[in-house]
Parts: sequence; structure tokens; C-alpha cells
Amino acid sequence: MAYGVKYRLEFSDDAENGKKIEILKKNYSGSVLPIVGQADPCVISWEGDDNFYSPIKGSQCTLNLFVTDTVSYDNFYEFDEREYQVKISYKDSSNNYQTYWIGWLVVDQFREAITTKPFPITLTAFDGLGTLDAYTMYLSTTSVSSVNARTYITNTLNNLDLELDIYVSQDIFIRNPGNTVYSLYDVMNIPPYSLLKDKYDVNTAKHILEQVLKISNARIFQAFGSWYIINNSSYSAQSVKDASASTAQGGTIPTGIGTSESSNLVNNGTEAIKFIKYNYQGTYQSTTTVNMLKQIPSQLLPIENSLAKEFLRPLNKFNITHETSQYLETNTFTNSGFENGLANWTNYNTSGTTSPGALSSDFTKQGLNSFKNSQTQTTETGTRKTLTKTADVYNSAHLGHKLKINAYFDTNSGYGSVSFRFSVKIVEQGPGATQTKYWNNSSESWQNSSVVNIQDIDSVNAWDEFEYDFGTFPITGLLTLDLYEPFVQNSGGLNALYYDNIELLFDRKEGTKRTNFYASIDGFAYERVRTTGSNLTGELDLSDLQLSSNNYTNCGLSATSCIRPRDDNASFVKSLEQIITQQVINDYRTNLIRYEGKLYNLNNDPIGLNNKVWINFGNPASGNLRENYSCYIDGMTYSVKKNAYEVIMHIPNQNDDQSSTFKATF
Repeated sequence: MAYGVKYRLEFSDDAENGKKIEILKKNYSGSVLPIVGQADPCVISWEGDDNFYSPIKGSQCTLNLFVTDTVSYDNFYEFDEREYQVKISYKDSSNNYQTYWIGWLVVDQFREAITTKPFPITLTAFDGLGTLDAYTMYLSTTSVSSVNARTYITNTLNNLDLELDIYVSQDIFIRNPGNTVYSLYDVMNIPPYSLLKDKYDVNTAKHILEQVLKISNARIFQAFGSWYIINNSSYSAQSVKDASASTAQGGTIPTGIGTSESSNLVNNGTEAIKFIKYNYQGTYQSTTTVNMLKQIPSQLLPIENSLAKEFLRPLNKFNITHETSQYLETNTFTNSGFENGLANWTNYNTSGTTSPGALSSDFTKQGLNSFKNSQTQTTETGTRKTLTKTADVYNSAHLGHKLKINAYFDTNSGYGSVSFRFSVKIVEQGPGATQTKYWNNSSESWQNSSVVNIQDIDSVNAWDEFEYDFGTFPITGLLTLDLYEPFVQNSGGLNALYYDNIELLFDRKEGTKRTNFYASIDGFAYERVRTTGSNLTGELDLSDLQLSSNNYTNCGLSATSCIRPRDDNASFVKSLEQIITQQVINDYRTNLIRYEGKLYNLNNDPIGLNNKVWINFGNPASGNLRENYSCYIDGMTYSVKKNAYEVIMHIPNQNDDQSSTFKATF
């Protein structure tokens, strides 16, 4: 979509730095009209809470403007949320405007005074991260193959139509990546089923983004007109990480990491962080290392005596709990609920032996889609196929199998009777293969001759589940399920037949006894518990993860595939859960320090959540306050005109790993 600037205000902040507010309108190409701002015309804020591991940090921009005798604005509330875009820019040291923030004007957030001119109005725009729960998760309609996390991330963000580049700084990676692997998210390959809920329901786009970020201990936010994804615990100088990796590669676990980080700050006054840049489509662009450090008080000056220091108690334990509904899958069929369109199914055009059907989103048993067939036969012995599914199956005495088909007959009055037909055959595979077996539902047995089974329907206009117990498959081979055009006794009595949630399930078979193949998981959790300081009681939880690598791997990363720079040796590899729990315990090894207060920016360029802030009032030997490590900015409100920032920050601590144990419980 093309957007043109319709309204513009250029001004200087209190430090005489150039700023610009623009409101862009879809497909607008007319003259640029003026904006009259109030005393504080633009305030941008990023949400922050007490849990700085929260993965999504959305932002909003509030515009405080005036309507005057000569300046007025569109009736913004008459348009949808993608009609107007708000863009905030600043002049860099070369006097060129650079994007600082961009988002969408939200029509239900418009407020104006009912009075004579001039009167104030307030407009609110959002970057959209907080609205991602209004969109469904990304699902391919052509494939059921695993999808890398980068694709989930980019497709989720593309719901917002902002087309922003993505910068990734992620301390967790895999050893010896290929030439086209740039970040962890390129190699986290997630089956689409793993991110569904209750087997075949779809989750929201926001939920999927949260899941990917939680399992990698990361956060996302907008800064300087780009998306940033950074590790929540180890967003720091690349030179220190490289030194740790070199030591680990030599076979020694590195020590003194915290001292190296502190020395880097003191000696260089910089913190150069490595970023992988992707465009909004997820295509790799470049790798850059950029100094992200700002210092207090030389660059950011505390004001109003507001800077306060808070101490959070150390942790004794960090817990991860998993949401297990998508584990322990026993369904041989893929895409059973048609959530990936018709991938791995075969449907047909009209012919003498086949009948057309199509994906339907207007009526389902569960999830987004079902399969709909509106063609009918008035004889119950018709042979027109409408849908086919295949799967490799095995003759194993200890395995039993059941086919489940959910069907809905949408009927009119006077339909008489209705039924659907199906056939199941297995063609033997391998050297010397000659056999073909067919399921006869009347005798509930396998036979050598072809048969089409008839399923009579007792209850119409309702979803019915039909179950067929195949027992042990008689041969190993390729199973084919054919579903046929529906039968209706009286012409015009059936509107459509819907199929959904078609499963081929296996269980454990011991003679005539059938039991679940897997034992149930009542609680799937990991604990990271420190082995010193046993008198500590602090606990922190990360709950409802659907992705796992340490057990029940469903994100393409095994329990021995991940590293931090300090782990870069075949002897030190770990799982994602082992790493992220260690990172959290490290952060909370002692009292964790948080800062909150107001800052005035002494530099030309503004700051963002991508910056680190180092509290450095001078040499501690002279009685000055100087923190050993720089702070993450967890939340911020930026008054653009006042050049003032209200910030919430914390100090991470990724010194040598805190002694602790990692334990899985079920």
C-alpha cells in the first residue's frame, strides 16, 4: 500500500534537536497540511512490567494537537485502522531525518474537546504488537513440513503491514552452522502441529510469537523504525563473547566473563553488539556490530532527583512448565483438520469416477477449515471419489489402529436418508511385494477383494464421529483412504457433506487388550535450582510453553545442539531449556538491581529500547557509583519535545555460570 504525507509538524526539542511528526494517509498525493501541537505534542511509550522476561514490548504514540481557525484535520474516526500512519523522525548529526517510530492511528482512540476553537485533540497510534492476538497463526496452505521460527516471526509481524527490517541479537545458537544459517531462528524448525491447541484448533499470531521468544529467552520491540529481537539476558559486547568462544573451542570452560565485560566498559566506554539484519520478508541482509551504549551522567543526565535504585532478591529456583496437549501424537495422518489447506490430501475435478469438493472455512468442527462436498448421488452404490489420503503403515503385532472420521450432513426437509462411503486399502511395499488388502466394515476384517463401505447416518445437522477399529494391519505398505460423494435418497435433500478431523490413530495392542501407546503426562516441567545459598527462597516461573528441546523435541533442536559462546565445544553443548534456565539463574545470582527515573538526553540522537545504559559516575575508588555492567531498558516513556525519558532498567549478570542443577519432572 502506498501512503502519502497529509499532515506534518517540524519542531525542535528543548535541546534544539530537530524532530518531525507526520500523519500519512493511504493513497494520498495532495498537499502537505500543517499540524499545530500542544506544549507536549508527542509522547511515545513502551510497556514494561515487573517481569522483564516478558517477550513482547509493544509501544504507542500519543499526539497532543490543536484544532484552530486555520488548521483542522480529517474525521479520523470515520476510517479503518490502516488508513492513517503516524511517523516520528529526528534529525541526525548530518541534519538528515531518520525514522524513530512508526505505527497506525487507531480510530477508537480519538478524543477532542467540545468547545470553541482553538481546542485540543488527542490521537493515539500503536505499533501493533499488542494487537497480534486479533490474527490467527501462520499456517502454510500447501505444505505440512516444519517451518523455521524466522518464518513464523516474519509472517506474524507482516500482519501489521509496517514492513520493517528485523534486527536479531541472540546469544544462543548451534555449533558449526551452515553458510546460510545466520541466527537461531533459521534452524528452529517447528512442525505446524506443535503450535496448534487441542489438536486441531489454531492459536493466535501473538501466541506463536510469544512461544518462539519464550523458548529462546528473547524479547521483541520497535526501535528506530525497525523490529529488534534480543536475548533477555545476554545482550552485550561481541568482543567478550568472541573471547569466551575461543576459550571454549580450546576445550576449557571460560572464566572471568563478568570481569571481561566490566573491563570492556571501563577501557572502551562502548558496548559493540552484533546484529543479524533481515528484511520484513525474512531475507538475510547483513551482519553488523554497533555500539549501543549510553552513559549516565555524561550522555544521559538524571533529572528531578528521580533516579531510584531497587534490589530484587536472588532466585533459588527457576521453573519452566509446558502445555502438553500437542505432545504424544499418535495420529499417522498429517493435516487431519485441513488447517494446512489440502496439503497431503488429493481432491478431484468432475469426471465419471471423481467428484469435486473444496476447502471450506464457513463451517468446521474445529479450527479454521473443513472439506465440503455439495455433489450428491441418489444411488448408494455410486463410485465417485471426492477426497483421498495416503500414509505408510506397518504390520506390527503390538500396534492397533483406529480410523476416525468426523462428518456433518447439512440437510433439507424430506431428505429421506443419507450416507457416506469410504474405502481403505493397503498395497504391500518392498521386494517381492504382491498383496493388496481391503477393509470390509461389515465384517470388520481385512480381505483380498475390493470393497466400498457404506456408513449410514442416524443424526443429521450435527457433527458425528465415526470410529473403525482396524486392529493390526495385515501387511506393511501404503494405506489409501478414499472418501466418496455423499448419498441422499431424495434429490435436493442435501446441501452439503462436511468432513473434518480425520485421524488414523495407533495404540498399544497386547492380544485383545488395547491401551494408550504413551503414558500420560500429568506435569511436564524443568527446574533450575542453585546448589549454593540454600537459605534462599526466591522462585520465578515460565509457564505454558508448547515448544521443547530437552525432552519431546518439537522445535528441530535436540537436547545436545545449542550453545552460547562460552559453550562452543562439542563437550559443552546443551538444550534450549538448559541454557535459558541457566541465564535466568545467572541474572538473579545476587540481588538483581533495577533503576527507575527520569533522564535528559545530552546527545543529538534519541535513545531507544535497543540501547544499553551504563551507570558511571566515576571511579569507585573515589567514592563514586559505577555499576559493573550496563542496564537493559525494560520500559520507557519518551516526551519528544521535552527531550526527557522515564525509564525502567535492570542490570543483567551473565558472569561465569552460577552453580546449579537442572532437572526434568513429569
